[in-house]
Amino acid sequence: MVVENELYADLIIEEGRFSAESSWIFTGDEPIPGDGALLDAARRWAGNIGEPLKIPAQDGRAFSVSEEFKVTKIKVEMIDRRRCRIRFTAAIPVEADLELGGESSGDGSAVWKCGEYREERQSDGSVFRTGSWRFIDPAQQAVFPEVGQIFEWEGGSFSCTACEIDLLDKSCKLTARKTETQLLNGIAVLNGRDDIAEKEAVWFVTKEEFADFQEEHTVGTPAVWAGEHFYLYDVDFTPYGNIGFEVKLKSREVLTRQLSITRQESLAGVTWNGIQRKSVAIQTKYQLCVEELEEFRAQLGSSPEWAESGMIVSDIQEEKRSDKEYIVTLDARYPKFVRWDDDNEVYEDRVDHKVDVAELFISPAMAGYVRNADGVWEKITDWKPAKECPFAVASALPLNYVNSVVRCMEVTVIEYIKGSCRKLLNDMQQWSNSRLDNGTHISGNALRIRQTGSDVREKDGTVYAKLSRTYQLPPSGMTWNSSYWSGL
Repeated sequence: MVVENELYADLIIEEGRFSAESSWIFTGDEPIPGDGALLDAARRWAGNIGEPLKIPAQDGRAFSVSEEFKVTKIKVEMIDRRRCRIRFTAAIPVEADLELGGESSGDGSAVWKCGEYREERQSDGSVFRTGSWRFIDPAQQAVFPEVGQIFEWEGGSFSCTACEIDLLDKSCKLTARKTETQLLNGIAVLNGRDDIAEKEAVWFVTKEEFADFQEEHTVGTPAVWAGEHFYLYDVDFTPYGNIGFEVKLKSREVLTRQLSITRQESLAGVTWNGIQRKSVAIQTKYQLCVEELEEFRAQLGSSPEWAESGMIVSDIQEEKRSDKEYIVTLDARYPKFVRWDDDNEVYEDRVDHKVDVAELFISPAMAGYVRNADGVWEKITDWKPAKECPFAVASALPLNYVNSVVRCMEVTVIEYIKGSCRKLLNDMQQWSNSRLDNGTHISGNALRIRQTGSDVREKDGTVYAKLSRTYQLPPSGMTWNSSYWSGL
């Protein structure tokens, strides 16, 4: 089993009393038949009411126990057939006949409120609340929040601004500001890939403002907090008790700029009389916004300013970093060194085919099996072939499929289309968007494996796009599972 901390620990002050909440994710070693067995295992790990609250270590798995908080409530709930969530509520234990200098808590609490809270609204509209407490044991000072800590106070969210503890008097005066959505711990500046600046920030967002905050901070939108030209590429949030969420935003600077340029000179060959022929290639890399991608694609075959006079762009490679950002690499060469495959051939109305054999490894999970405690293969309970099997089946595959390699036929269809390959870029992108092909170019159910495109010329100089697309057929008697492959 694996137990990982999900949330620790939310401090709560209600009716002047301190409590804390935390949650853990309990994961079984393998799917346990029936919900009851998993819940029983989680309850055994959780322990009993009245035991010390578990405090997670830095790795989120090991834990120590609290000397201040004792568990008052345990809730265990299923997440899926392998995981469940364990929620703890803990409070300072109540003890009888506690007195301090002739003063008693009145209800046996080791920490108790003194007097009424005082609230004050500043000229900027912010609200501050102040309260005082007494305690019996100096160790109890650990329950009070640290400056900057966000906690729940009588149903509202507050950020601690001052916590004055007098150990001689055994008292604490707490002042906190009512929180709204706010930046925590400043903005971190990172050095990202290609030495492009990235910025990261963590926000506390109240539950009332969370929906609007999510809508305004989606991946690909401008990260206004990070500065001009920064866009969000990752958004992650975790619950902050019952009062809000902790949201981590990651952004990256995206603008059109040249990142690098390199020149390569190589020996292309030596003539019969000893004259060396040298080939020169210049490569440059650009970062650009998605709106300018088509403009860069159109440079194929053109004479770029960043290359030597007379060179043309011979190759363009695109790397999608996010919905907003692309890294584009362009190669430029002199035309006599741009190679054309199958030169001086006739390509009009021509279609070529190539056939090969590929191998597919079938894992136990793909076949629907798992080893039991005795090392014997058995069928997985509640196995979902629509999601876990590459073939369209209603039940587990025969046992001999486990850890086997099946052979599949691969068919490559090569078409020649009049015009430059760059005119087919959108069509090639659309082809890549779908993994399954149902009879478009070959009969039957097939997977789309790969595609390549290049320009070739006929004897008279007419340019054709050589479009090569490879499809993989399922093993004999099988059909590819569309639900399984559509997610890959």
